[in-house]
Order: sequence, then C-alpha cells, then structure tokens
Amino acid sequence: MRLRRITSRLGNATAKSVAAAPVAGLGLAVILVATFGTGPAVSAPGDPVIAAAGDIACDPANSNFRGGAGTSSSCRQRYTSDLLVGAELATVLPLGDNQYQCGGHEAFLQSYDASWGRVKAITRPVVGNHEYLTTGGTGCDATNSGASGHFTYFGSAAGTLGQGYYSYDVGSWHLIALNSNCSDAGGCSATSPQGRWLANDLATHTSVCTLAYWHIPLFSSGGRAAQNSKSLWQALYDAGADVVLNGHDHIYERFARQDPAGRRDDARGLRQFTVGTGGANHTTVTMAAANSEVWNASTFGVLKLTLHATSYDWEFVPEAGGTFTDVGTEPCHGQSDTTPPSAPANLTATAPGQTSVTLSWSASSDNGVVAGYNVYVGGSRVATTSGTVYTAEGLNCGTSYDFAVEALDAAGNVSSRALTTASTSACPLPPLFADGFESGDLARWTTVAGLQTSLAEAHTGTWSARAATSSGAAAYALAQLGSAQPNLYSTLWFKINDLGANVVDLLKIRTATGTALLTVFASPTDVLGYQNNVTTLSTYSKTPISRAAWHRLTVHVVIDGATSRTETWLDGQAVPDLTKTESLGTTPIGRIQIGENITGRAYDVLFDDVSVSQTPTAP
Repeated sequence: MRLRRITSRLGNATAKSVAAAPVAGLGLAVILVATFGTGPAVSAPGDPVIAAAGDIACDPANSNFRGGAGTSSSCRQRYTSDLLVGAELATVLPLGDNQYQCGGHEAFLQSYDASWGRVKAITRPVVGNHEYLTTGGTGCDATNSGASGHFTYFGSAAGTLGQGYYSYDVGSWHLIALNSNCSDAGGCSATSPQGRWLANDLATHTSVCTLAYWHIPLFSSGGRAAQNSKSLWQALYDAGADVVLNGHDHIYERFARQDPAGRRDDARGLRQFTVGTGGANHTTVTMAAANSEVWNASTFGVLKLTLHATSYDWEFVPEAGGTFTDVGTEPCHGQSDTTPPSAPANLTATAPGQTSVTLSWSASSDNGVVAGYNVYVGGSRVATTSGTVYTAEGLNCGTSYDFAVEALDAAGNVSSRALTTASTSACPLPPLFADGFESGDLARWTTVAGLQTSLAEAHTGTWSARAATSSGAAAYALAQLGSAQPNLYSTLWFKINDLGANVVDLLKIRTATGTALLTVFASPTDVLGYQNNVTTLSTYSKTPISRAAWHRLTVHVVIDGATSRTETWLDGQAVPDLTKTESLGTTPIGRIQIGENITGRAYDVLFDDVSVSQTPTAP
C-alpha cells in the first residue's frame, strides 16, 4: 500500500494524513487520521479504553476453521482477540454475529470461547441476526430458539433473554446496547417495548457523552443497511448522543456526523462506525454511501475508543501484520462549552443574478469546533452549510434582500450574526413581440403572405405556423415593432420538413421601413448561414441542421455602423461563424420576418415560439 501525506483544513477539523488502498469494485478506500478541535484531547489518568468489533468467530464445522488457526482470509478470530488480551481494556463490545453459523452454545464453547472468550469477564455483547438461526451449523436446532446459545453463553452480561437491550456506564460515558433484530425484541419503533425503554434510559441518564451499539447498521456502503433502527437513531439523536457502533457488513467504515435521515449534521449528528472486522470473513463495498468518510474491506481488526470526560479518541487497530488504520479525536455534544464562535467576518454579496445572490465570508474561530454556518434571508433561516460560500436561490428579480450569517459550534453555541444587504439583478423587460400562434391565427403579425397556422404539430402548445410551397410562391409573415431598437434579441423554434435545391430564409431583421439588414437562412446542404443585406455578403457556418427535428435559433443584433455586432446560437450552442462584427448601418431594427419572401423556392418549414426582446434570453 502506498502512503502519501496530505494536510488540509476544513474549519477546525484537520486531516493529518491519508492512505489509499484498493477496495473491490470501488477503486480506493480513504484512510483518514483526523482531529476535531483546536488541540488533542487531554487524557486524565485512568481514562477507560474500550474495544469493539462484530462478525467474529467461525463455526467450528467451517472448513476454514482449522482448529481455530483459520486461513489468511477467514476465521481470524484468534488473531483479532490477540489485540484484546492484556490490552488493559475496560470493556469489550462484540457487535453481533459473534459466533457463526447460528450462535449455538456448543459453537460458542469450541470457537468464540477459545479466542474472544479470553476477555469474557469484561465483555458486554449485543446479539446479531445469525444468533437467532436454528439451522445450518453447530448447535443450530430448535434448542437455539430465541438466540438461546448467545444468552446462555454470555449470561446476564447480554441482558435479559427475549430483550437483548440494556445500558451501563464506563467512566463518565453512558453506553447503550440495543437489539436490531426487531421482531425478536418486541420491536424497534418508538412505541415498542425497546423504544420506550430507550427513551426512558436516555431521559434518566443525561451524561455528557453517550454511545449506543447494535448489529445491523442504518447506513452502510456494504449493501446490508436496513431502516429497522431508524427510530432508535431518532431517539439517540434527539437526546444528543454521540457515537453509534454496528457490524453486519464485514467491513470497516466511518461516517461523518449525520441525522437519522442521512443528512450531514456536524453540530448534533451521530458518528457511526461499522466494525464488522472481528474475523469471520470480509464482504465488499458495493456503493459509497452518503457521508461515508473512510472504508476498508480487506483488514481484520478492532476499533479502540478512549473515553475522555468530554471527548473520545478512536483508533482502528489491525491484526498483526495489517497496515490499515484510522485514528482521530472528537468532542462530545454534551460537553460544557458555553463559548460561542466568533462572528463570520467580511460578509459580502457578489454575482447577483435575477433570482440568486452569492454570499461569502471569512471563517469563524472557536475554542472547540466550528460545526457550520446558518444562513438567513430576510430573517428566515434558509440553510446550514459547512463552507464559507453559499448561493441563495429562488429570489425575486429586482428586489433588495437582507442577508445574515452566524456560526455554530459542536456544542450548539451560536455566534452573533454578520449582516449585509444586496439586490438581485433587474427583472427582464417583457418581450416586444410574441407570435400569438396559440390563438389559432396570425392576428399579431402586421403582414402575412402564404404563411398559415397549423395544428399538425407544434413545438409547445397546440398551434404553430407553416411556410410550405412547391409552386415557388412566397410564404412569410412580418411584425412591425412598437418602436425601433438598436439592440435586439430574436428567438424562434423551427423544423425543416423539406427543402429544395435552394436556401430558405428563417429569420429576417429589417428597419421600420422594411429595408433588410440581416437574413438568417438554412442552406440546401443543411447548415446554418446568414446574409448581411447591407453589404450583400453571405456567411455559411459549419453548424449542421437536422431535418424533421425542432431547433432553437437565437440571434442578437446590435446596430452600430461599421462596428455592428451579431451573435447567433443554435440549440443553445454558439455558432462562431455567425458571431462577429458586421457593417449593418445605423438605422435601428423596426421589423422582423419569419419565412421566405422570395419566390421561386421550394420548402416546408414549421415555426413556433417566436419572440423578440430587448434583454438577453437563454440561448
């Protein structure tokens, strides 16, 4: 595995180093070594250390068991247990599926007991789904109903038979063991016996730091997450708990703090660790889950947690010979921090659009962790973001808004607000002209010759206009604008069904008296072009036109003598050959024309959604 050192800073969270390792199907797993806060946690003498992992001991009948020696990729329970023996741990937390294939009592005695059983005296387990099986392995029969082998082996340390949920304290921390096999525990909902017990336990144990653990994760990149524990997550989240430990997927994974809906929440969220690396075997990472920060699917080991009074350190410890690790430290939600962050500085509003304004500010500082920033528009909070740039959207054009930003820390303290006022860009002027085809007639057009409204097909709505002739007659319509304009945007949709061995005019820009200035046409070789009618020079582009398909044409013309300008777009893409300086005289635009006024040509063209405006329209 190749290591490379990287230092980056996100607020007050610093990633000190990174390693990369291949993960089946997903390329690289990221291994972060991170600290959260302004400095390392202070360890008081005797701060307890606990260790956790799930998915541990192979069935003794498994061909890879080999008397407990295992293979290089399976049945590694002896080697992970070596990390526990003599490690001066306060408690060991097996995270479920602790004994395969079904957690039969005889299998526990032959496999688990010889490995992890060496620290049984300090073990407080949770039950997994495999412990409830009654077929498929050693002791897997009716006598194992209700995970009997699990509860018989661990005794009172596993909680009450039929429940499997209980709580206890380690140092200043409150630890809660839960049962994610909901149907076997009487349910996991807020109104179930387990849900009611959890709510009462949290209400009566208002510890600064709280950790909960059970087998099946709510979130996972390994494909085995389930929603059955969401109510448990909600209760823990509402109570300000800090850490969740799970197994089930035979991988290691660490998530950012998040809420029960999977939304990142650096201020109040729980941090989940999946530690299904106890030794049985590995499964794969199938798709990176949202907020997943670290994963590894090739290393057996345990997660060690040092439980300080108001924070904790984590360290994934691999079995002997392993190189993957993941370490960090983080404060608890409930720590007695009453100092708010500094207010965001240099709040500015830039790049105002017609419906958006971008805000930016300098990062706040805090005695702990700046967890994020609340953004307000007009006194209402619209977002919480971890960055220092935010774009407020959905605003009204041409309107002044009051904006505010405040910082919040991991303890929930909020800074004073930084304030600024900014306006969105002016609203676009209404169109000077729109085709009116949906009325079923051409009443809005000043002059009509040969062009007809059509129900055959339209780009939008029901009606379009059709210019079609095989006899060579003209087919066009002219619209006289209310006032002449030196700067104009014309937009239309067209569809060429047929075109003879001639060009056909699509759009013609004229003066108020009818003098042609610029004609945009389709060529018989199916490319777009235009003629400068003042200089009589034609330009053919390299932009192709597909027949029997609707195309959007937008043309911007600025009348300014020899430095007049044209801009042309087809289907939202600029047409470089038709975007340039032209000599179009000094007389402003007073008429627009669609269709062909020259006789002797053959074509069949549909037009729709014709509009003329003084302000830019989306090309």
